[in-house]
Amino acid sequence: MKKSGILLLVLFLSFESLFSNEVKQKFIEIFLKKDIKIIAELALTPEEWERGLMFRKKLPDNYGMLFVFDNEDYQWFWMKNTYIPLDIIWIDKDKKIVYIAENCPPCLKDDCPSYGVEIPVKYVLELKAGKVKEYKLKVGDQIDFFLPFNN
Repeated sequence: MKKSGILLLVLFLSFESLFSNEVKQKFIEIFLKKDIKIIAELALTPEEWERGLMFRKKLPDNYGMLFVFDNEDYQWFWMKNTYIPLDIIWIDKDKKIVYIAENCPPCLKDDCPSYGVEIPVKYVLELKAGKVKEYKLKVGDQIDFFLPFNN
């Protein structure tokens, strides 16, 4: 194999390794209760926060999206271009549930309602509608997860 071929192979493997690590860090396990674990996709940037679960046609049962914000603040969500109903859970910096909006319906028009609460939060978790009731989640519940970075 020529030197250029070897160099290309090394570069490819390096990029693939970097990409694989990045993909792995985009999902975490969240323990909603001791015996209830879900996998959550992380939304970490303003672009990811804005897109959220828009345009997704399906959401597996034990799957969600965790929005991780830079600072505790008021967070309002809307369902614009979201095709599936969701339960939305607001979580403070201590990982305690402070507010829940259940069964937020899809909205495919321009004038969509907003959901939120005037309590500063660090995280918001979106789940398939009905999961809050199924998992018996309530305000005050403590959840547990580990972020693979400092935030």
